[in-house]
Amino acid sequence: MAAPNSTSKMFLSRRLFLSGAGGIAAVGSARADPPPPAQRRDQAYRIRRNTARAQRDLAIPADPSKGDEERYPNKIGMFTKGLPHNQLGEVDLNAYNAFIGAMSSGWPKQKPLTPLWWWKEAPANAQPSRH
Repeated sequence: MAAPNSTSKMFLSRRLFLSGAGGIAAVGSARADPPPPAQRRDQAYRIRRNTARAQRDLAIPADPSKGDEERYPNKIGMFTKGLPHNQLGEVDLNAYNAFIGAMSSGWPKQKPLTPLWWWKEAPANAQPSRH
C-alpha cells in the first residue's frame, strides 16, 4: 500500500468536513411546522412594540445651532420652502419671522398668522382634482 501524500490527506479532510457540514445543514433545516398566522401576527406585533419602546427611550441628541441665522440676516440658506420670496429668491423676512414665531409657540395654534401657501383658504368654487 502506498503511503498517503499531502494531496490525498487534503482530499480526505475536505470530504470529512463537507460530509459533516452537510449533516449539520440537514439538521438545521429540519424545522417544525410554522406557527399559526395569529401567533405569527402577535409575535410580529410584540417585536414592533418593543422596538418602538426602545427607540422612544433613547436619549434625544443635541441639535446645536450652526449660527447661520445670525450669520445671514437675509436668511439665505435657511429652509424657507413655502414662504413668499422676492425676485432674487430671498425669503420675505416678515413671513420667515412669523413662521419661526409660530413654530416656537405652538405651531398649530398660530396657523392663521403664518403666511404659508398651503394654509391659504381654498376658493369657494374650488373643485377636487381628478387624477
